[in-house]
Amino acid sequence: MFKKASIVLMLFFWAAFLLAQDSKEREWPSEISMEIRDEMFLKFHETLEGIKNKKEKISLALVDGKLPHGLVQSLEKEQCTLLDYQNKSHRISFEKIKARSLAKFIPSEGQNEKILYALGVLFFYDKEWKAAEIYFQKSAAKGYQEALSWVAKTKEKQDIVLKNTETETEPPKKVETKKEEPKKEEPKAVFAEKIVFIRGGKKLDVNSQLVAGKYTVLQFTADWCGPCKMITPQVEAMVKQSDALYLRKIDIVNWSTPVAKQFNIKSIPYFMIYDPQGKMAKEGGANILQDFMKK
Repeated sequence: MFKKASIVLMLFFWAAFLLAQDSKEREWPSEISMEIRDEMFLKFHETLEGIKNKKEKISLALVDGKLPHGLVQSLEKEQCTLLDYQNKSHRISFEKIKARSLAKFIPSEGQNEKILYALGVLFFYDKEWKAAEIYFQKSAAKGYQEALSWVAKTKEKQDIVLKNTETETEPPKKVETKKEEPKKEEPKAVFAEKIVFIRGGKKLDVNSQLVAGKYTVLQFTADWCGPCKMITPQVEAMVKQSDALYLRKIDIVNWSTPVAKQFNIKSIPYFMIYDPQGKMAKEGGANILQDFMKK
């Protein structure tokens, strides 16, 4: 009897420890007052309410790395529930949402100096230093003095990251000159962004858009294309959830532009998937990306 009681007691303390750790990880930044927090969440809630009424699908980036996507099923004061395409519900606390999603769904006219400051703090803790600097500068420009010291902090962080990058970069090794057969140019990892939108309808240098060692998806689209608008949120969510995928959305503008003729585009949305070596792996219509991901 005593042994069973001891085991139960140990389990109780272990559960309490885990809960304490969990709450520590989710602690709201102390630099953001409850008053500012509540005001920011209220504006975020108002936007989600409008999205819910319109039955639009959204994606929310969370601090744990997840990116739930779906319809706003229900709303409470400081949390919401998204219903994904598998009819699975995701209950989300506003405190667990990353700064970039909060900033996206709080209208710019509703971002006063205090909310700009709060978003800057959240970007800072999300380690998105450049975005943090921008929001702190906007807040300071509107007269919020507390934002000024944070501008210097974010610049320091960016300098540290830049120095570490330079330190890790090795100088090129000297190679003896000898005649070799010309090799096919490898794709260049020139873009850090997961998703890039290329407008204008100009001829495309494919190699400059490919990301070395990753799958690159070229999505041909246009502002006037209804099916493109319907499938784009799903494609973007899929790309964001996969470390192996990068997306380049290409606006053909119309059927007679150089880029449309270059790839002989006759219907959109149209996809071309390049493998990590820069070779064409698959191309086709709207279903091609989902079929590719199932493999």
